[in-house]
Amino acid sequence: MRKSSNNKPSMVSGMTMIELLMTMTIAVVVVALLASGNFRDFIDDAWMWLTKSNIQGNFQLAKSEAVTRNTKVRICAKEPASESCSGAGDDGWKEGFIMFTDVDDNDQYDNATEELIRVGDAMPDGQQITAPSHTFVFSPDGTVEGIAATVAEGDGEGGGALGD
Repeated sequence: MRKSSNNKPSMVSGMTMIELLMTMTIAVVVVALLASGNFRDFIDDAWMWLTKSNIQGNFQLAKSEAVTRNTKVRICAKEPASESCSGAGDDGWKEGFIMFTDVDDNDQYDNATEELIRVGDAMPDGQQITAPSHTFVFSPDGTVEGIAATVAEGDGEGGGALGD
């Protein structure tokens, strides 16, 4: 604070030169990162890796639950806004998945006799799961039926097989 001629303190408003330079530097860096195509590719690749890791983790959980519970555990494509399996093939995986103990081996979750283990979220926009089946069954011995699947961006290119 400066003292004015009448000995009363007066407030000086504004920014110092260092504050101004720091603000401008941060703004330039943020604009450069957002405008860069490489940064967008980096973000897309990070989302793809995260999605693949999430799916792999869920497959590992299903295998572990099947062995631990000594019963079949099924992961299937989820119907929109419900907890039932979809028969829609590839497109059905877009809505997410359900994981449950399939005691009666009928490919459907029966809440009276079977336990729902996990409900997976819908796929991020622009990503899809390509699989030969809408369901994967993990046996009590840890083996699985129909595990070949890939995760890809919306046009089917990019991504990669699970386990890459």
